Amino acid sequence: MTREEILAMKPWQIDRHVHEILFDGEDLSEFEYKGNGSYVKVTDTSVIWRDVPNYSTNLSAAWEVFEKFGYHAFIETNHGGGYIASVNCIAAFAITAPEAICKAALIAVLDPINLPGDF
Repeated sequence: MTREEILAMKPWQIDRHVHEILFDGEDLSEFEYKGNGSYVKVTDTSVIWRDVPNYSTNLSAAWEVFEKFGYHAFIETNHGGGYIASVNCIAAFAITAPEAICKAALIAVLDPINLPGDF
């Protein structure tokens, strides 16, 4: 996944990747997105639902992302509007703070050499 692909993602796509990559969540590639963080997978014998936090639209959920990076993360308002989040010196801009946090975190994990800890 490239920086450009991450910056172009819709919020529900960001949420899925944050869930899978940063929080070692279940792979949802075989699930269909149904809205508001819900995914469904229909098999011959069952219907399986999974819910993913709205990391990119809910500040409380996005803060969990920030906390994974500790002191290597900060956010600031942009003078022209929106927010700039930085995770491990990797910055991303978005109209909302949660989206900026998530985008910066996903971009940061593209290059593991920049990451502290167990990422």
